[in-house]
Amino acid sequence: MSPNKIRPKMPPAQRAKQFMPFAALTGFEDALLEQEQAVHPRRELSEEETERLDLRLRSLGPGDPVRLTLYAPDGYFTAEGTVVKIDAAAKTLLLTDRAVRFHDIFTIDG
Repeated sequence: MSPNKIRPKMPPAQRAKQFMPFAALTGFEDALLEQEQAVHPRRELSEEETERLDLRLRSLGPGDPVRLTLYAPDGYFTAEGTVVKIDAAAKTLLLTDRAVRFHDIFTIDG
């Protein structure tokens, strides 16, 4: 474009478009919303509940079916599975589809 030519005036709607925000990081807003969700506090077990849970863990063995109530920051949930291994050193219960930390177990049924 030569310096002597004048550009035609841009319509206001077009002009506004060039200053509109855009999402440079897709999914960023969703991630922020997730972080804003309320975190549910962990309910601490009494000594009796802890002992009962410990005895139940000790009675489990490979192949036993279990139904667990587990803690996660977004709330408690139920998981079912079959015990594959109990790793006392790592304090982990390995089921067929997941590893569960002892600390996250609230109840054991089954």
